[in-house]
Amino acid sequence: AMIIFSFLVVAALTVLPAGGSTDIVSYAANGRMAATGHSPYVMTPRELKDSGDPVGRWIPPSWQTSVSVYGPVATAEEWAAAKLGGTSIARITFWLKLVTSIAFGAVTLMLDRVLRRDPARRLRAHLLWTVNPLLLWEIVAGGHIDGLSGAFGVLGILMLASGQNGERPTLRKFLLAGLFIGIAAAIKIPYAAFEVGVLWAGRKSLRALGAAITGFTLIVVPVYAIAGQPAISV
Repeated sequence: AMIIFSFLVVAALTVLPAGGSTDIVSYAANGRMAATGHSPYVMTPRELKDSGDPVGRWIPPSWQTSVSVYGPVATAEEWAAAKLGGTSIARITFWLKLVTSIAFGAVTLMLDRVLRRDPARRLRAHLLWTVNPLLLWEIVAGGHIDGLSGAFGVLGILMLASGQNGERPTLRKFLLAGLFIGIAAAIKIPYAAFEVGVLWAGRKSLRALGAAITGFTLIVVPVYAIAGQPAISV
């Protein structure tokens, strides 16, 4: 029942205008810059506005001098939203919110599945995440990109959940855990902290540590190499 209620709330918040902050407008500006052939790590929203761009004129003063501080995977998502939304700030922010809402729902389903055999922990997880009004407002209503980073980070951590018989995670799961957390970090770099948990889980095995580091590196190094020095500098 909580999941159904949450999904109904998420659906409603997704189609409503963004609330809580103007962060999603800055995401739209970053995406518009990328879609028009500019780097959001170099170009500012004010420059986008001064160019006469129809999206740039909606950027509030608080963001006009800020270059993007998000990772290359975030920029790719913003670029896709801008491509789909065209010159409409409303359509661009809708696509951004839709992706975040899907990510929020994915975490809900992941937690429900992993904790399905433990009713108490399952209930606690849903109270802390699924129907938590603070998260519904901040992540879903606000369209915060943390929802997307969090989904990949949680997926990485859950790769290492013990099986039904308590067996240890395989090297493949450590590789996937590192890879998913690499995606989370390439969206927003503080989520690299999730990798610390993965490394702790594999601390007794050099092969497990190697697999986790390899998975993380396979994502983070190439995307930042493609994005270039400005993305690293910020």
